Amino acid sequence: MHLNGIGKFIARPCEKLTVNINTFMIQRDQEQIMKNAKLTGSRPSKGLAFAYLKIATKIIILAVFCASVVKLFFIQYYSIPSESMMNVLSKGDGVMISKLNYGPGISDYRLPGFSHVKRNDIAVFKSPVNKNEYMVKRVIGLPGEYLTISHANVFINDIPVDNPDSSVNDYYIETRTASALTELKTKFHLKNPYYHNDRRVTVSLSPGNAKTISSSTIVKEFHVEQEKKRGNAIYPYNPKNNWNNDNYGPVLIPKKELIVKLDYFNYLIYEKIIANYEGNKIMFINGGVYINGKKSNSYKFKKDYYFMMGDNRNKSFDSRYWGFLPMDLIIGKVFLKFSFSEHNKFSVASL
Repeated sequence: MHLNGIGKFIARPCEKLTVNINTFMIQRDQEQIMKNAKLTGSRPSKGLAFAYLKIATKIIILAVFCASVVKLFFIQYYSIPSESMMNVLSKGDGVMISKLNYGPGISDYRLPGFSHVKRNDIAVFKSPVNKNEYMVKRVIGLPGEYLTISHANVFINDIPVDNPDSSVNDYYIETRTASALTELKTKFHLKNPYYHNDRRVTVSLSPGNAKTISSSTIVKEFHVEQEKKRGNAIYPYNPKNNWNNDNYGPVLIPKKELIVKLDYFNYLIYEKIIANYEGNKIMFINGGVYINGKKSNSYKFKKDYYFMMGDNRNKSFDSRYWGFLPMDLIIGKVFLKFSFSEHNKFSVASL
């Protein structure tokens, strides 16, 4: 996590307030020092220097305190570490996170917020893999919902969910001529294409560009690229299913007070969160599930969980690889983006 000067920017109002509050103190100390100097006949320079140092120390301490309070309860800056949220966020962009939306989290307690976590919110959270790192992803699945990914399309409770306009998937394009492929590349600013030959290419496209290109008369074949084999890194590891990046589930996202049946399949899906996030010891022994030493046929969840995905669907390390995200780990909602263009032009945009 990098403050990159944002802390100073946030602290300025506190510094200003501190300076105003202490102006009277400075003037008072000056007058007292000058008065003492006249009475004793000594030089006032040392006394003035000490007075200024004392006031400067107070200003710095109060500014740091104000910045810490703002960071803890209100807003925080985060630097984007990867391309997993392309095209909405690029590596190196900065974002401001609102902690007021969901409520600031303090240890295991979360203060009330202005709103609940909503689908398509972009959130920053502590990494479930490494608690010392932070991640930014989009909220896709909410507590209590069934999520399925089929042929790279997301379904919630069997209803298709439109991909965000900023999201990208990998597509295979074959044009009728080599010049047609060059035309497409120029017209749609295709970045980092993988060439199979001078007419065939695999490239990342947004939903809008994919729809336009697929209907073009110069395109001979067009389809979304999909994983065909089981993904060995996909969560949960189960050799009996063929889940991968583009075909996943269905899974029921845990919700507080929700009760699930515990069979072998559900044990594999929920064992991690029941143990790591809900503080239980869970084991599968002789065909049965044991929680804290007692055989259990069902389990009631204590917390709400979310399914997170990056907009760059084929290049994102997200819930498909590490499972469900507990509310406890969510830092806040992204609401502002700072970025530099290819020509080093600085821009600020709300999200």
